[in-house]
Amino acid sequence: MGVLILGRIMASLTKKSLSQLEVLKKEQLQAIEDVKLSNEKLIYVRDCFVLECHTSLRMLSDIFRLEYDKHVVKREDRYFLQITQQKTRRKVNKSTFIPLSEKAHSIIKRIGVFQKINQDTLRARLKKVCELAGLTEIVSHTVEENGEIATKETRICDLI
Repeated sequence: MGVLILGRIMASLTKKSLSQLEVLKKEQLQAIEDVKLSNEKLIYVRDCFVLECHTSLRMLSDIFRLEYDKHVVKREDRYFLQITQQKTRRKVNKSTFIPLSEKAHSIIKRIGVFQKINQDTLRARLKKVCELAGLTEIVSHTVEENGEIATKETRICDLI
């Protein structure tokens, strides 16, 4: 899953198809942030997703390894996330300092130590959060399947 600082890139990536990328709009991200949830598991997934959008970290390989006391540093009056990013089980040797927005800092501080979730469970819960946030609008996107290009219509919550 790739991310942009102010938006979320959504793609349906499988061995058989590669969807055209769509960007989650700022208002849609705000709807996810604002949705009232009572289920702690959905709240956790929503918070991890919001953190992913605010930091451009990958949820499965970076966010689920975070610990507030180990990774958050304060320099002058700003909080930063100090991490060594990991991609496909390969560590980058150099630490990265990511400035934290107030929202990102509050999520990390509140959660403290992040717990890993199975990818299928994560996707199902995130889809539910997006449905509850009202991201059910149908969008058209281009898909390549077996060398053929086709246009599909899919709900936004199914693309995230």
